[in-house]
Amino acid sequence: MNFKDRVEPILTTDDPFLQEFISYLLHDYPGIESSWLKKLLHKAKEKPESASTILLLLNVDSADEDVARMLAEGVINSDPSIAPLYLHLVNKLSPELVLTQKQLIESYISTEVWDFYELLKNGTEDVVWPVFFETLSKLESSHNEHEEFQKAKKIAYTLVQRNWITIDTVVRIFQENLEEDAFYYSGILAIYLMRLMKLEQYMGDLAKLLEREDEDLLLDEVCETLISFQSPAVIDAIKPYLSEQETNIYALSIAENIKIDESLDALRNAYYRVERDESKVMIIEALANQLHSAAEKEINDFVSRRENNFIVDLDLISYGYYKIVGIDHPLMSEWVETLHNRA
Repeated sequence: MNFKDRVEPILTTDDPFLQEFISYLLHDYPGIESSWLKKLLHKAKEKPESASTILLLLNVDSADEDVARMLAEGVINSDPSIAPLYLHLVNKLSPELVLTQKQLIESYISTEVWDFYELLKNGTEDVVWPVFFETLSKLESSHNEHEEFQKAKKIAYTLVQRNWITIDTVVRIFQENLEEDAFYYSGILAIYLMRLMKLEQYMGDLAKLLEREDEDLLLDEVCETLISFQSPAVIDAIKPYLSEQETNIYALSIAENIKIDESLDALRNAYYRVERDESKVMIIEALANQLHSAAEKEINDFVSRRENNFIVDLDLISYGYYKIVGIDHPLMSEWVETLHNRA
């Protein structure tokens, strides 16, 4: 049984701990279908007590107009404590999708942002490119990096959708940044564009960037781009980083979210090559999130030792894995008790 087949039947489970586990499970996974989003949003609406668990980590990359409408309705109709979570997700949608809901949520988004979305939808190439360069300039001196970077990504998305930027240009910017001591924002955005353009032939160069330190924004984009390829070749490229003395958390996240046999094998092998429990527990988390019965040997080996750790929520991970895969474990009652005590 593959990953999607295991998740779909319990996607909107009544088990609150399983729902929490599923939320973490799907957060960085690119294979979420719009039908799954609709089911999750319907549950968030019908069972407000589950809303924060569902919405906080929801990945809306596959959203369509129906999903946009459900999010907009959540903004205006949900409890004030939950509404900001809906609005946060609305802001992650493409400008075109947000604009379809303007009549419902116009007062919840600033005039400046609406004007920006209108510009991306209706502006000409001669208008949009200068805004992109202006945003890049602001990024270099901005104290609000996240907001400006998300704005730059929306412009970059528009450039690709409108065929206003070529593959050659993106590759040139990327390769120029490879020669620098640190990536500029233009280079980081080039990696995002490589994801949109599906430039899988550069996965080897991208994987080598996992060796970089103190460039979190760069590594986040590298991670998301490599995950998006869902390719065995990506796993081959990141294998060296799975079992270093200081296990690379980005490499683990990539392997965790590529749901293929090659990921499973690489993670199982890495488990035996690392010595520190801090590394082993992160590998166990990645293995559990594969939802594959073949990983049970390694997972059982680690969780049965009852090691204390503050890196991952091992009780939730163990509970979620064994419940979904359908394997009994003698520690199940202990995990349940721990989860209930913390609730």
